Amino acid sequence: MSNHGKINGGKIWQALYVDNPRVFEKKEQEDKSGFSVDIMIDGSSSRKNSQEFIAAQVYVLAKSLERCNIPCQIYSYCSIRGYTVLRIFKDYSEQKAGKEIFKYVAAGNNRDGLALKGAGHLMEHSPKEKRILVVLTDASPQDDQSATEGAFYKNNEYTDELAIKDTEKEIHNLKSNNIQVIGIFMGSERGTIAAKEIFGKDFVKIETIHQFSDAVGRILQEKIRNIN
Repeated sequence: MSNHGKINGGKIWQALYVDNPRVFEKKEQEDKSGFSVDIMIDGSSSRKNSQEFIAAQVYVLAKSLERCNIPCQIYSYCSIRGYTVLRIFKDYSEQKAGKEIFKYVAAGNNRDGLALKGAGHLMEHSPKEKRILVVLTDASPQDDQSATEGAFYKNNEYTDELAIKDTEKEIHNLKSNNIQVIGIFMGSERGTIAAKEIFGKDFVKIETIHQFSDAVGRILQEKIRNIN
């Protein structure tokens, strides 16, 4: 109700007898997207054969979130020569998803734990209180650099159970910071076991990358209903 707009005949008496001018109806757009979505893509060499399809699927997803007025960040991660690199294709301040996403290139290894830690820092800039992180992964974190430094740790390569535990720990830290983490898993049967250990129940298995945007859409709708 407002003091201007489309008059509501049933309310006119209030203007005449109780001096209430709010006898008009006016539509206002209400921002109900009380959350933001981050999409983090595995950018290691294991994705090299499907990188164009990944970029296309992420672009579709970004456009869908854009039309729903949901703030979104998109970035990939990989590990090259001892450095974990996060490449940002879109941040919260950009209203529209551009073609920067199609510059996605897969190379190197994947140190998932460190990448998730970086995602946590990026999500601190979210304009929304509630945050969702979607991770495209094969649940096979590995890096050619040692997991720790020093003469006594040379055999501790970042792979297998050590890497899985590190990734699981960082997801736990994100959840402790009120960030919902969803894994979109595409990998081997062995990787399915690792995905369950890393994400618990919060992951969806897809058979091909063409199912990525649909899978994310379904699980986001479920999370949104829970949030509301």
